[in-house]
This record gives sequence, C-alpha cells and structure tokens, in this order.
Amino acid sequence: MIKQCIICGKDFECKKNTAKYCSSACEYKARAKRIREKKEMGDVDKYCLICGKPFRPKTGAANQRTCCYDCMPDGVQLGRSGFLDLLRK
Repeated sequence: MIKQCIICGKDFECKKNTAKYCSSACEYKARAKRIREKKEMGDVDKYCLICGKPFRPKTGAANQRTCCYDCMPDGVQLGRSGFLDLLRK
C-alpha cells in the first residue's frame, strides 16, 4: 500500500493502513510539534467535571483523571453513586 507522509509529503510503502509517517525522523518531528503546541496552549490540559476549573494531571498515569485535585484528592476513589452526588451539588 502506498501512502503519503503527513509531515514531509513523501510517498512511502507501508504494510499497515494506519501508517502516517515515512520514517522515524518524521514521527519524532510530529511528536515535537504536538509538544510545542501543548506548551503554547498553557498549562491547562483538562477541565474538572464537577467544578469546571481547569487543571493539569500531575503524571502521565493520572491522565485519565476527570476531576481536579481539589474536588477529588489523590487516593480518594468514588463509586458511581458518590460521583453522581458530587455532580448534582
């Protein structure tokens, strides 16, 4: 299958339908571009579902977090009913 690199525009042959880059160099350029854009946006990555304030997860593992650290501190886990109660307040 012949595809076109989204960074340099060069045609390349690939085995997978999901390939986007012709080389690892183009892949690294795309990653650096995403990081740069993220830094330009500021430190805000997500918005809390409970209070609506912007927050940034502390680690990569906390990237699935949906609530800020004020509403749900580290180590606190709420079940579905507890989370829905917080949303209703």
